[in-house]
Amino acid sequence: MRMAPNESRGRISPVVIVGGLLVAAFAVIAARQMLRPREQQDLVEQIQAVGGFVTNDPPPTLAERISAYQSGSGWLATYTAVGLYTSDITGEWLRKHDNLAALKITDLKLSETALTDAELARFVAAHPVHVLQLRQEQIGEETVAALADLMDLTILELRDCPIADDQLARLPLEQLDELRIDGTRVTAEGMEALRRAERIVELTIGGRQLGGGTGNLLKAMPQLRDLQLFGSDVTDEHLDQLHNVPQLEFIQLSRTAVSDEGVKLLRAALPKCDVVVR
Repeated sequence: MRMAPNESRGRISPVVIVGGLLVAAFAVIAARQMLRPREQQDLVEQIQAVGGFVTNDPPPTLAERISAYQSGSGWLATYTAVGLYTSDITGEWLRKHDNLAALKITDLKLSETALTDAELARFVAAHPVHVLQLRQEQIGEETVAALADLMDLTILELRDCPIADDQLARLPLEQLDELRIDGTRVTAEGMEALRRAERIVELTIGGRQLGGGTGNLLKAMPQLRDLQLFGSDVTDEHLDQLHNVPQLEFIQLSRTAVSDEGVKLLRAALPKCDVVVR
């Protein structure tokens, strides 16, 4: 049946409708892109107001380390680091700022905030984190689960955090290049989980993580080159366990209870290793 002339003129072509929708969609996207720099700047100002920092310039040492690990440094092109070091950082503060989602943080540093386990888990999960440094943060089951899902995580520091053996075992250890767990509840027995951490180049631990079998464990970590021991619970007895870890190139002893004689014996056992005492 032929359409009447007036009826034909009253209908809108589907092509025109689709075209209009596309124009509207592009207009919305363009508007959001124009607003994003202002939104990001507002967040930077809010972070600075509580004594934190934001930077898009990766430290040269980090770039060098990532390159040395050969784990890919392409993400440094979109690098965003945020540091928050105060109890003013609460769950309410993060909710008010949408977990800083607009910044797309790749390097996150938190110390002594007032975040609960659940709040910390949501914050971490909101970002494409490659480097995560936590000190005296309330890590629990929810944060451990969030960390296990961070597919891009390569550097993890959990200094003085209440993480235990079973929680360490659930972390993505096999993808890490660096790990720091001094001051945690992890024991020498819990360190056995590191047998699957074949990529780790740098490891920082305390005396609690050192036991009779730790030397053999460290020897079995093929990429391990840099070992840092922290705390007054590190003794000469612990150093004796390192005499059989030939791949080590650097050992740093910080605020430990080791003696000059213990250090001398370690240097003699590992003549190619640089042993530094601080």
